[in-house]
Amino acid sequence: SGRLLVLSTVMSDQPFIVDTLRMRLQARGATNINAFNAIISVQRNDAGQLADIGSGPLESIIRMEIEGLDGCDPAEVVADLHDCLYLSRSMVQDFLQMTDIVEAATFRFSRHADRSPDNGDAYRETGEFLRWLLADNFVFMSVIQGDKQHGFARNEHTERWPMESLTDWGDGENVQVQVRKGRRESPVHRSGRIDEIRVELPGDDRGRPLLIQGLFTYRALTQPSRHVPLLRRV
Repeated sequence: SGRLLVLSTVMSDQPFIVDTLRMRLQARGATNINAFNAIISVQRNDAGQLADIGSGPLESIIRMEIEGLDGCDPAEVVADLHDCLYLSRSMVQDFLQMTDIVEAATFRFSRHADRSPDNGDAYRETGEFLRWLLADNFVFMSVIQGDKQHGFARNEHTERWPMESLTDWGDGENVQVQVRKGRRESPVHRSGRIDEIRVELPGDDRGRPLLIQGLFTYRALTQPSRHVPLLRRV
């Protein structure tokens, strides 16, 4: 009854490919999506051409048949999906760098808690909050600390994903931990406005806050507040 759009993607296998494609297509009005995702070991030559099948890194090969996009320009749909998959690839590639920065911050708070009796309890609680994020309670998409910029925050994504909202915290910049909903919808994984976190670090890094973007996981959102650092003190 309507136009059928056929979409094919080929990229290195990773998390967040299929759910990102479905989310973006549904946001544009797709009413029916039939899809398969084949994960195949592939060898390619230096020009990116297929050299062998059955050995080498895993690639995701997806075909989707989509209904409900009659009023959309296919070129715009493809450009949007390309940008979102590009962002998803960066967040997956930078996962260890992002979590390493957050983990290092937890140790920094622990050290300063022992050295600063007046702020010890607050520093320990902030460190516990960061550890809680790392325990499968947050999907990390961007992390900035000083000159370190990972995930969506890579310089190559300046036009694709501007970072102004993450660096502008207005009058609350002296608060140790701030959590808020960002202005933009998540381009990866699932729909919803992106979550943003700002943590003022102690010691020599004061004035160079830890900035984080991503999404709280379902596990995080369904936990009683008494189990969540910071919230359990409210």
